[in-house]
Amino acid sequence: MKKTFFRHLAVLLVMALSAGTLIHISQSVNRAEKKLARLDLSISNEKETERVLEAEWSMLNSPERIESLAKKYLDLGLPQPSQLVSGSESLEGTEIAGQAGLIPASAEMTKAGPFPAVIPRKPPHGVSPSNEQENSPE
Repeated sequence: MKKTFFRHLAVLLVMALSAGTLIHISQSVNRAEKKLARLDLSISNEKETERVLEAEWSMLNSPERIESLAKKYLDLGLPQPSQLVSGSESLEGTEIAGQAGLIPASAEMTKAGPFPAVIPRKPPHGVSPSNEQENSPE
């Protein structure tokens, strides 16, 4: 009788331990599923935010918008024909030949065409073009 009692007690303890382990694992799985659902929701929210930001970025970088802002705030206009030099013309003997701050518009200065060969560069901040010529060593 003592043997069967201890066997029943041992079986009962193993069953209780198994039931406790099963409940613990079940709760862990439920917590993990809830965490996964929260992460999935967070991912979908982030993807939606990314789509909105991409649309906003596209709108902000549209050439039409940038052009209208440049016209509104930069007070820029098209270059005058006198400001353009074709590739076949030389800067020698012109009034802009001695101006510092001119950069070539292309590597091929000999190519003739309607495109400018030089682009005037803005002088450094606080330096006027007349001061730049006077201060440059020649």
